[in-house]
Amino acid sequence: MQNIRLRLTGMHCANCAMSIGKALLRVEGVATAEANFADESVTINYDADQITPEELAAAVQVAGYGARLPQTAAEEAELRAEDARRERWQLLRVIVGVALSIPLMVAMFWQPLHIPWLMFALSTIVVGFVGFPFFKGMLGELRRRSPGMDTLVSLGAGAAYLFGAIRLLGGWAGPYYFDAPAMIVTLVGVGKYLEARSKGRAGRALRELLGLAAKKALRLLPDGSTEEVPLEKLTVGDRLLVRSGAKLPADGIIAKGSSSVDESLLTGEPLPVFKTVGDAVVGGTLNGGGLLEVRVTELGDDSVLAKIAEQVRSAQASKAPAQRLADKIAGIFTPIVLGLAALTFGLWWWLGGNAEVALINAVSLLVVACPCALGLATPMAVIVGAGLAAKRGVLFRDAATLEVAAGIDTVIFDKTGTLTTGRPRLLALHTNGISEREALELAAGLERGSNHPFAAAILSAAVERELTPASFDSVEELTGQGLRGEVNGSSYLLGSRGLLEEANISTAEVEEFIAEQQGSGSGLSLLARDGRLLAVLAVGDQLRPETLETLKKLRSLDLRLVLASGDNAEAVRAVAASLGIKEFYAGQTPVDKAELARKLRGEGCTVAMVGDGINDTVALAAADVGMAMASGTEVALESAGVTLVHGGIGAVHRALIIARKTLATIRGNLFWAFGYNVLMLPVAALGFLYPIIAAGAMALSSVSVSVNALLLKRRV
Repeated sequence: MQNIRLRLTGMHCANCAMSIGKALLRVEGVATAEANFADESVTINYDADQITPEELAAAVQVAGYGARLPQTAAEEAELRAEDARRERWQLLRVIVGVALSIPLMVAMFWQPLHIPWLMFALSTIVVGFVGFPFFKGMLGELRRRSPGMDTLVSLGAGAAYLFGAIRLLGGWAGPYYFDAPAMIVTLVGVGKYLEARSKGRAGRALRELLGLAAKKALRLLPDGSTEEVPLEKLTVGDRLLVRSGAKLPADGIIAKGSSSVDESLLTGEPLPVFKTVGDAVVGGTLNGGGLLEVRVTELGDDSVLAKIAEQVRSAQASKAPAQRLADKIAGIFTPIVLGLAALTFGLWWWLGGNAEVALINAVSLLVVACPCALGLATPMAVIVGAGLAAKRGVLFRDAATLEVAAGIDTVIFDKTGTLTTGRPRLLALHTNGISEREALELAAGLERGSNHPFAAAILSAAVERELTPASFDSVEELTGQGLRGEVNGSSYLLGSRGLLEEANISTAEVEEFIAEQQGSGSGLSLLARDGRLLAVLAVGDQLRPETLETLKKLRSLDLRLVLASGDNAEAVRAVAASLGIKEFYAGQTPVDKAELARKLRGEGCTVAMVGDGINDTVALAAADVGMAMASGTEVALESAGVTLVHGGIGAVHRALIIARKTLATIRGNLFWAFGYNVLMLPVAALGFLYPIIAAGAMALSSVSVSVNALLLKRRV
């Protein structure tokens, strides 16, 4: 099974999306097909052994729409140019409609211009030229037996136009109502044009993200010279020269040089990050003040920027549960409206005996009832919300995850690597008869060949203080306890308290320091020489810089905060106390964390699990929403519904705020879309709505939900 996303053309409303989805589901080999009206795409899960992408595109075309396969960069540029031409034609139709409809409106009220044949000519041009896309769309809808917006607009405008034309050509007296059909297609056309512009603005975040990539790179040649090449010609392993102020052309590792790199496109943080030899860099980020030589590690679809863009695309194209309900309603809405219009015409004619009034009221009902706003309400908000989240370091897997995240009331945090940096550091050093310098040099010398986490912390502390690790004649690792070293006839021990107790070395002089450090959750490494204690080194994990502030913000959202860690009780208790978290669990296995998430869900909580490692994978999947740090393991990222791109928990707060605001926008849009139709249908049926006002109201409803979605950017 494979997934493919096709770009669509020829869609006019939510019914079009449903028609495409149904047409594809009838094709053998297609498992799922979700067409999205807002971003004009369809995502298909299909069996590649049974059907090809070309055949899928052909199935869409048989249904009466256009479909485009994934394109190369050059083809994509050509398609964008084609879209721009189509938008210019749309604008031209709007301009012609407005220019010719205004005189028609004036003629209705100003007698000198009330010339029936002139009004007939102007109305014919407007209905024929401006309304052509609607009439063409209606024929396709009727052929597919799936009437939608085009059918309603075309029947309404067409009936009003034919009524006037027949009366004029038959020599009957007016009124002819030539203004009504012209204004209907013009106002709906204006609405569709503004709607298209809003869709374009909604997808701007993704286009900006893709536009961040550099177009060319300076490749270093073996003789030391450079050549400028397009990114398509780069290969993994190439060495690139990146000058000050230039974009990093590709993902890679710094081979030479150091500089501050602006990574705000990934993190949303304005402060640049210092990078030096061995550090990873991401294509699209900005080199600050130094000259860098970078070895390329990832290109094309494997690059960080491409993966982010693909995840944003997937989220924007997916359907939220609320949208599925709206689509079902839109699917049965048009046939109901057609029936109501026929009923309205019949009752008015029967009760009032006036076919003219009956027709006007039926036309008003047809035009005002188009379900466009209903089809746009949810996907427009999802497109804006997912794009906004990506710009702020949060990637939602799909629209359903975004919707569920809005209801989160409980957050479980892993400790190591999530609330803390995950990199143990030397936090305190207590000496007994020797200097701190000597103690650290001896400890670093013993740890130099060890893989224990404490070793990295002690060696890093020595490097930071510019100390040289001591040399030993021999070093032996005592499994589970520590190290033994020999030099100049002296024997050294470095390890746990138990190791020193076995060697009958007293720790009485440092008991107060040991108790204090254990109480704060630090791990201890004791150094002794020839049976005498020399120093105690306290090693521990540090809180991330943003942890305290983030938890404060999360508490302001009335969230229940829980800490679950595999670490020992003292370490977990100490971290929980420093963060003000009252509910914490220590010694948690991966299965324990998952059971905790299920237990809280069973209590009625909507749970988010935030973690970064393989040990968090089960819990990430067990929670309502799993949030994985981008600095975590690949398997953890795959298990999560939300990826926190910049690796800091500050993005948890941003994710929940964006999800809540997006859901509020969806609900507001759906309330307006449903309310509009519930209110306007009886108003039109009872004869209180003239067709022109109905057309304006219908156009306004679509534009309003689009604008409301765009305003989400100001609310977050």
